[in-house]
Amino acid sequence: MEADSGNIVIDGVDTSKISLQQVRQKITIIPQEPTLFKGTLRYNLDPLEVLDEKEIVALLKQSGLDDIINKKKTENKEKKEKERKEKEENGEEISDDEDEEK
Repeated sequence: MEADSGNIVIDGVDTSKISLQQVRQKITIIPQEPTLFKGTLRYNLDPLEVLDEKEIVALLKQSGLDDIINKKKTENKEKKEKERKEKEENGEEISDDEDEEK
């Protein structure tokens, strides 16, 4: 649908001069209220799966979220290690899967 009047210019680009697909690929809307999304963080950051792992990490660093992600990873690793040690102390068998997660 073409606009009757006016235009939208973002970073010097008139959005009426590019395709809707290009607009959707280049713009992300960040809501100002907390929202739960379906899927993984990676999927929500890159739903079109065009970024590699290094680019995702760079984006997380740029937004200041890398500390939160790294803290969560550390917490999960520590929790798994604690559970593994408790199983060892209780004489429970540890599966190969659990041993490999260390």
